[in-house]
Amino acid sequence: MKKKASSLLKYMILVLLFVFMTMYLANKNGYYAYNNYQKNVLTEEGIKRFEHDLKEGNAIDIDEYIEKSKDYSNNISRTTLRISNKVGHFIRKCLADFFEKITSNIE
Repeated sequence: MKKKASSLLKYMILVLLFVFMTMYLANKNGYYAYNNYQKNVLTEEGIKRFEHDLKEGNAIDIDEYIEKSKDYSNNISRTTLRISNKVGHFIRKCLADFFEKITSNIE
């Protein structure tokens, strides 16, 4: 029984380490910066179209120049986000209580 629990714990730690390393490397390689840059480029293209239409004297509608972000959420993604938030709050509370008990035992 103890072997199963320890192997499960090791597996979970390895998975969490893998997820952390993936997110860390994505951040270091500029994935998020590139996504923000792409959004900026789309905005600059909208400004150029706006200026061109303004020079041409065309009718201007602001909705034509603003890039709307698409909402890909659905019931499953919203539910899993709520569950994830609740699990995160629970873990944060457990860790705070754990470290509080450790500090009280040290003193």
